[in-house]
Amino acid sequence: QEVTLVEKLFALSSGARLLDICCAQGRHTVALAQRGYRVTGIDQSAEMLGRALQRAKEAGVQVELLKQDLRDIPLKASLTW
Repeated sequence: QEVTLVEKLFALSSGARLLDICCAQGRHTVALAQRGYRVTGIDQSAEMLGRALQRAKEAGVQVELLKQDLRDIPLKASLTW
């Protein structure tokens, strides 16, 4: 339900690239990847990222997972609103 709400609120286009900050075990990261989005999950916990990776493997989806301090997110693109 939460992922469906995100899709509706943000009117996501097919294959959109998404960033899941504080992704923890990857519940939303994997669910979004299953719907065809290109998802990067960021978290500081190696243990949680390991669980997210396992969840992605079990679901048969590819996600990018980064162990990163959220105060130093490596954004390469500019954002416009």
